[in-house]
Amino acid sequence: MSSDGKVQTAVANGGYIWVSSDYGANWAQKGSSLNWYSVAMSSDGKVQTAVANGGYIWVSSDYGATWAQKGSSLNWYSVAMSSDGKVQTAVVDGGYIWVSSDYGATWAQKGSSLTWRSVAMSSDGKVQTAVAWGGYIWVSYADSYINGNVGIGTSSPLTTFSIQGTSGQPIFNIASSTAVSLNVHEFKWQPRPRHHLSDL
Repeated sequence: MSSDGKVQTAVANGGYIWVSSDYGANWAQKGSSLNWYSVAMSSDGKVQTAVANGGYIWVSSDYGATWAQKGSSLNWYSVAMSSDGKVQTAVVDGGYIWVSSDYGATWAQKGSSLTWRSVAMSSDGKVQTAVAWGGYIWVSYADSYINGNVGIGTSSPLTTFSIQGTSGQPIFNIASSTAVSLNVHEFKWQPRPRHHLSDL
């Protein structure tokens, strides 16, 4: 369900997807009759993903009103997503871990082929944990930093951190809540005078 409990979705094994938008008071049938195993949604309920064992991944971007088929036909068992729905992970019974970073549009195979049973993740998707039946607990930690060069205004930064502007345009702007604004057009490095002990 959504973080406020208003949007709720349930799946039936050998049945349909059922969606409620009034705190569970009323339910509407959605999707097709499949062996549904798991469903997850974003904190606002707008992005939802359901998986069917022996079927596909199905994604909704309109609070569960309509569903689009994604991924491959596998024995999907469990699915989880970040609070904004951008990061999603699904696991396969007797298969692999599959990860999406574009709201469920595309999926990439990860991990080893195991009897995966469940997956969960943190609100930002950086920490994820999956469990395998008759196996171990597997944990993934995403780095909070970016390896390599980072650029602003350029797709090919030549240094660790590169800012590239347009001639005649400010590199960046600093503004306050009182509308006081400062445009920075260039950086100039000024040498500081050096003193020798003999000069003091």
